[in-house]
Amino acid sequence: MLKICLFAFVVLIGSVKLDSIPFMDCGSGDNLLDVDIIGCSRLPCPVKMGGEHSIKISLISKMPSKHLNQNVELIVRAIHTRIQVTPDDPCHEINCPVSLNRNASLNAIMHIPKTGLVPLDAILVWKIHNDAGDQVVCMETEVTIEKSKMEYELD
Repeated sequence: MLKICLFAFVVLIGSVKLDSIPFMDCGSGDNLLDVDIIGCSRLPCPVKMGGEHSIKISLISKMPSKHLNQNVELIVRAIHTRIQVTPDDPCHEINCPVSLNRNASLNAIMHIPKTGLVPLDAILVWKIHNDAGDQVVCMETEVTIEKSKMEYELD
């Protein structure tokens, strides 16, 4: 009996994602499962100006999509700054067309601008639309923008 309880405990612990961060679904048509920003375990997630940060968004599709396009931005005190993302086309990761009830994950790298931002708390907003214009993903989470180490040395 002890072996069965121990096995169940190990399976339960192994199935819990410890690196998922809290996020707000701001109107996704798909079912968002979790969001991971690599290296972040609690909010606000630190992002460095001029840095690259890996993110993974896991979902179950609820809308068919032949093509996808995304818009990623940081909002700092009502100022929206677009963030470049690799890959630019989510279909490179998700393998379009996307059918209903399909588990999918988007792995991407955010390129945080070196200029045009100030080191403050911000909201990261990630939106993905399908070819019909439907919003399939809308996710928001808290980040804090930090200067890079090099910028501190120049100050």
